[in-house]
Amino acid sequence: MTLHIEDVNAWYGRHQVLHSASVGSLEAGTMVGVIGPNAAGKSTMVKALMGLVKTTGTMKWVDDKEKVYEGTALRKICGYVPQDLPGGVALSAFESIAISAQRYAGIGQAKGTALERASAACEELGITDIADRNLANLSGGQRQLISIAQVVASHPQILLLDEPTSALDIHRQVHVLNLMHNIARQENALVMVVLHDLNLAARLCDKIMVVTDGKITYSGEPELVITADVIRVTYGLHVEVLKHRGLPLVCPIGAVGSIGS
Repeated sequence: MTLHIEDVNAWYGRHQVLHSASVGSLEAGTMVGVIGPNAAGKSTMVKALMGLVKTTGTMKWVDDKEKVYEGTALRKICGYVPQDLPGGVALSAFESIAISAQRYAGIGQAKGTALERASAACEELGITDIADRNLANLSGGQRQLISIAQVVASHPQILLLDEPTSALDIHRQVHVLNLMHNIARQENALVMVVLHDLNLAARLCDKIMVVTDGKITYSGEPELVITADVIRVTYGLHVEVLKHRGLPLVCPIGAVGSIGS
């Protein structure tokens, strides 16, 4: 089962953000980290898959029976975690998770009732203590966890997460990303997650996709993509990339132009 992304263009109004972005195929059972500079088009990539921006090009999911999902059919098998969940909603955290689970019942590996899946998602994310609280009274980090729980409870075939750990402490970041990696493996799902932390991306993602100026400039396994040369070209930053347990470990040195060559 694979997701194909080929020659994708995307616009906000008249402003084009993605320019013939292509990555070939992304396989089920893997977690793909999307990295790149600010305003490079990372968030637009996941929004394009969700149909939230005007697009052209090929975005399709081909399952193990060669059935093709495009457009609305593709969006129906996707679960999307935006950067922030709106706070002005008159629902408890648990109610919002249960509604999401019910709405997408039967997608992917969903088993049990919506309430059972909502309860399980709360347990997996360690948020049972805030489940009865109103969404409007939660912090930004807590709302992020609720948004992730909504997707976890619906068991989609494709999980799209836009900076899901930006408001979380390091313990929660690792827990959430480990959970996403396990979901990819155990449910044979595809997880695409936008991240800024290169070291977390290298350790917890199976594949890295670099977005620069609206194009996918590099794609591959972490040790092949997260290199000193790629980071210098992509971020304008000199780094030393060490190896720790066979994976890249990025150590910043300084901005390009601030030190010697």
